[in-house]
Amino acid sequence: GSEMCIRDSVNITSTGSETVQANVFDILGKQVLTTENANRVNIQSLTSGMYIVKAVQNGAITTTKLIVE
Repeated sequence: GSEMCIRDSVNITSTGSETVQANVFDILGKQVLTTENANRVNIQSLTSGMYIVKAVQNGAITTTKLIVE
C-alpha cells in the first residue's frame, strides 16, 4: 500500500462518477472519521499518529496508511 504524511486534509480521487466513501481508522481499528461522496477529508480533529484510510467506490476498496503530523 501507499503512505501519506498529512497535516490538515486528505484528497480522495475518484475513478469515475460513482460516490466515494472514505473511512479513517486509528491503529486500534476504531473508526474515527467517515465521509460520503467527498473529495477532501478534513483531518484537523485527529491527533498526531498513524491511521488507515479505507476508500470504497463501487465495491472496490483502497486502503492507504496515513500519518498525521
